[in-house]
Amino acid sequence: MTSVSSIAAMQSSIFLTAKKHPAPQTVATPQPQPAANASSTTISQAAQDLASQPASDPSLQSRVQMIQNAENDPVYAKKQTEYFANYDGYEKHGPMVDISHDPIRYSGTGEVVTEESLAAFKAEAAKVTAGRIELYQAEKAKGTSDVQILLKLFTYVDGQSDNYLSKLGWTRTPQQNVVEKTG
Repeated sequence: MTSVSSIAAMQSSIFLTAKKHPAPQTVATPQPQPAANASSTTISQAAQDLASQPASDPSLQSRVQMIQNAENDPVYAKKQTEYFANYDGYEKHGPMVDISHDPIRYSGTGEVVTEESLAAFKAEAAKVTAGRIELYQAEKAKGTSDVQILLKLFTYVDGQSDNYLSKLGWTRTPQQNVVEKTG
């Protein structure tokens, strides 16, 4: 079975599972203001900067949520930071693909998936994973907090090529968009 075929088979089963168990929908509702003596949570400037981006960008909003959760829960911060640093799924399986039509295309770009493009993506993903792991280990050795490491890991990924990020559906944070990356 080729890599492209195995991705299609794997995502087909994921798609079927998702159809059986649709994600819950949430609706934003106005929240009452806390009482003057109630405790409140503050988020870092980095999380505020991420949160100021358009709500329609799921790539940025998922990172905002991760940072907010990490700032409020040290156990979550440790777990998510370690997981994100060591995640190797893209080098093993590649990015999401659209299998609803022939030929199979990358979901993030619409580009047709070929053996060559998939191999190139996986090779770049392996380098990115190695870089994330190296950054994580270096920051842990310095005693950097998990929240700060997570932010540094996001910045590291932001620095990857446009080609790589677009296939992932990853949107750079605004300060990273100032300098156009190519690749």
